[in-house]
Amino acid sequence: MDDCPYLQAAKAYLVDCDRRGLRPATIRYYHMVLRRFHQATDSHQLAELTVAQVRKFQDESPELSHVSVRGYMRALKTFSTWMVDEGNLDADPLARLRPPRADRRLSVVPTDEELLALLRAAPPRARALLAVLAGTGLRVSDATTLDIDDLRPGELLVPTTKNRGGRALPLDPVLEAILALYAADLRPVGNRSLFVSRTGNRLSPDGVRGAASRAAGLANLTVRVTPHVLRHWHARDLAIHGTSERMLTARMGWTSGDLLGRYAPVSQAEFLRDVQRYSPLVRLRDEGRLDGLYPPRVLTGRELQRSKYDRGRSTFARDGWPLARHS
Repeated sequence: MDDCPYLQAAKAYLVDCDRRGLRPATIRYYHMVLRRFHQATDSHQLAELTVAQVRKFQDESPELSHVSVRGYMRALKTFSTWMVDEGNLDADPLARLRPPRADRRLSVVPTDEELLALLRAAPPRARALLAVLAGTGLRVSDATTLDIDDLRPGELLVPTTKNRGGRALPLDPVLEAILALYAADLRPVGNRSLFVSRTGNRLSPDGVRGAASRAAGLANLTVRVTPHVLRHWHARDLAIHGTSERMLTARMGWTSGDLLGRYAPVSQAEFLRDVQRYSPLVRLRDEGRLDGLYPPRVLTGRELQRSKYDRGRSTFARDGWPLARHS
């Protein structure tokens, strides 16, 4: 960054965000907004951060939707409030700034048939990834932080989540079988990451989005498929088929629910019973609509441990199971 006061303040702000423990994705977003505002308005002095300048930035950025503009304005208002708190400004210059109204985008959730078409069209490694997203409702940011050692018999440990503390996510029999196959025969050896890119690096959120988009293209789907859409599919299916609000809140990792989770925490046993009963993938299996898409049985704990580090040696591969092949 340059030596101009605006950029110096922006740099100090981002350092303080990290010091206060904000998530890396949030800090990257703040950095992008501050940099883009500086480039668009050529602001160098702190006094140039004004309502008029922000409105000028909005007017000269027609490619931004109202939802994006709201996010930009909130980030800039947070920055201006911080500068007042730090004593860099006497008064908040953006206190009167009002973000535009923005209608909440309606999420179009795939039907069961579209989801099955997506899984059938995806290459084996991408199929395992998409099945995990649809079968657990994980956020893409959580899925991409998983390591191979987070996969344990009957559960998946999610060490970091959007709402801080990690959690243990019970796995239904279908997902357990899919992940066992993936770990044994489809995942490259010698990498800690559970989901790995073609280059051997940890799969990034953009990589996950790309995999979902490519699979949707191969399946000729008209519905837009993203990791977050699969999260919506999972939550909707659980709600439709009778999962209680308490269990759904716990499953999805939400903090809302009128503090229900704080005063009535869900035990792991209750959690597992509901997963076994209401899992969307188990339902599709029981309806006979997942034939050929998942292994015939679940690996034992010893087999799962061995399969993590011994690629191509699982029972599925030795028995010639049709989908036990590398992508």
